[in-house]
Amino acid sequence: MAAKPFYPPRRNRLLVRIAQWMLPWALRRYAGIMTVEIEASDLAVLRSLANERALFVANHPTLADPAIIFHVLGRAGVTAFTLSAWDTISQHGRLIEWILPRLGCYSVMRGRPDRASIRMTRDLLVRGERIILFPEGMTYGLNDLLLPFQQGTVQMAFHALDELRDSRPEAALFIAPLAIKYVYLDRMEPEIAASISRLEEKLGIASVESPPYTRLLGIAAAILTALEHEQNLGPMAGATFTDRIDRLRGTMVQRLADAFNISIPAGLSIPAVVQLLANTYDDAVLDAATEDGSEYEQTLHRQTIEAIRPLHATWLRLKNFLAVRDGYIDVLPTQERFLDVLGRLEIEVLGKSHISGRRRAVVKMGAPIDLRIRLVRYHASKRAVVDETTREIENVVLDMLSSMAAFTPPMASLSES
Repeated sequence: MAAKPFYPPRRNRLLVRIAQWMLPWALRRYAGIMTVEIEASDLAVLRSLANERALFVANHPTLADPAIIFHVLGRAGVTAFTLSAWDTISQHGRLIEWILPRLGCYSVMRGRPDRASIRMTRDLLVRGERIILFPEGMTYGLNDLLLPFQQGTVQMAFHALDELRDSRPEAALFIAPLAIKYVYLDRMEPEIAASISRLEEKLGIASVESPPYTRLLGIAAAILTALEHEQNLGPMAGATFTDRIDRLRGTMVQRLADAFNISIPAGLSIPAVVQLLANTYDDAVLDAATEDGSEYEQTLHRQTIEAIRPLHATWLRLKNFLAVRDGYIDVLPTQERFLDVLGRLEIEVLGKSHISGRRRAVVKMGAPIDLRIRLVRYHASKRAVVDETTREIENVVLDMLSSMAAFTPPMASLSES
């Protein structure tokens, strides 16, 4: 049976109340998140938006983020719909396909002009609703960094304001930035040591008495050598570790671009390249999965999906090495950053992450932006105002993450003997 091209929201208020009641237990049971914390002053700001048109935008490091924001809004008495990736609803079984729309989720096909989803977003905002969305477009796995925010969020908000201009020119529409940070409740050196040992054993690396970061670099070097061999890359005389990773990245990016028959814009940052390739992969799967036709055609579509799935593994490897290359740990050796990277490397080497630990989720809220005051400038220079507002929201979220650095202090034991 072909998947639907669009999943509209079918919110059921009783089911939403049940989900809000069960969420603390579910977060503890399935994500190890023991508490969700937000300051009373931020809750008060959220409550002030309970009857306003608003987009709640947040960073998206993990799959738990939508549940965290849903829970926080519930505590503030705020109802909201959620913009969800099409594959999140369609590719995880009939129960998920049934339940998520009834919790107020509706689908968006990432990386393409999804007219049905854009229209639904505008309709919801025009009628006075609130929407949760994640402008990075995908999970990134690094708790303290962001992918570039995509501009569609702001553009849809201005489109809704335009639609309201004739009938309700005084109508407000807010964009409310939120930041989520995950903090371990216990000292995680034993879990870090266990993860390093698992990886070393699988890779055949002899365990030595060295600082965890030194051993982590040894693991990364072994994986890098294996990937160079897989990509048919020979030795580089006098090359540094960084040089080798840059070459591997470039090779993987080009091979993915060739496989998808796309061009990578010059000067695009590596995080943005990863984002672009993820959207392109999703498009390829979607095109194969949603096509109707005869039994023969359906078989062909399934074969097409299976043929392109290995490209996802290549993309994931590209994503994994962002953390190793860009100094994510050595600039701030916290246990959270260490485990972010180890989790990625376990997925690469072991097929999944075996890391576990009790965490708390801390949520901060920035000042809501009333787009009404920018509408005149928007009409004079649409692209510039959309870009300016998008970058402003992104910087607000990044600043809030930076302000929460005190929750995750560096640990000398991770980088020193």
